[in-house]
Amino acid sequence: MQHYADVMNTFRPRFIQAYASSIYFFAQWLDENHVSIPYPEAIFTTAEKLFPHMRRTIGDVLCCDVLDTYGLNDGGISAYECPEHSGLHIDTERSIMEVVDPEGLHVDSGHGCILATSLNNYAMPFIRYETGDMANVIDNVCSCGRCYKTLKEVIGRSVDILQTPEGKNVHGWFLLYIFWEYGKGIKEYQVIQEKIDKLIINIVLEDNFDEKQLGFIRDIINSKSDKWNVEFRLVDEIKRTKAGKYKFIISELE
Repeated sequence: MQHYADVMNTFRPRFIQAYASSIYFFAQWLDENHVSIPYPEAIFTTAEKLFPHMRRTIGDVLCCDVLDTYGLNDGGISAYECPEHSGLHIDTERSIMEVVDPEGLHVDSGHGCILATSLNNYAMPFIRYETGDMANVIDNVCSCGRCYKTLKEVIGRSVDILQTPEGKNVHGWFLLYIFWEYGKGIKEYQVIQEKIDKLIINIVLEDNFDEKQLGFIRDIINSKSDKWNVEFRLVDEIKRTKAGKYKFIISELE
């Protein structure tokens, strides 16, 4: 982290593009260690879900605007947030992005799964490729004046949904809010649904952790399903994916 700060101090970048979790952890490190870098004009986050607390921390520490982006290069689709922060403008230059309901029908406004049709791939046709990403598309025209259709938000991957033994779906955001409330002293966490009735929660602790919090967290999770067996595991680190991404939720269900 110190090396990153030193490099940025040598050439004072106007803009920074980074994985959402990476720049979030970097901003936390700068704040905790009282290290400063030249404030950029803006930061563009990509590759992962940018959660509200991450946006707030990054913007506060680096004193700049934080603009989210969505991209899936294998399908050629992308969308970009503008300074109005009213959504992500869908790029229509190199692909067709669709948001569809569970029957595969086009959704003009509302939630659905993202499909990608590449207009720039001459090696292998990608036609209505199911990305696995979920989004909320809206019909509103942004006040910035750009007439592109917009995504209100990218909700996340379909695999970010937990399933209860009773047959209900619980989005990973449910866990996120719990750790916001009771996560003091927990540096990182990751929830793995190993079986329909078992959740494994890996946590990396800090010095000010109070073990009583685990009981509160377990009780709230079991309020969604008392048939979930919740197991906490203390680990030294949360491993990233091969692409370097941080996954809060992992579903190993078929």
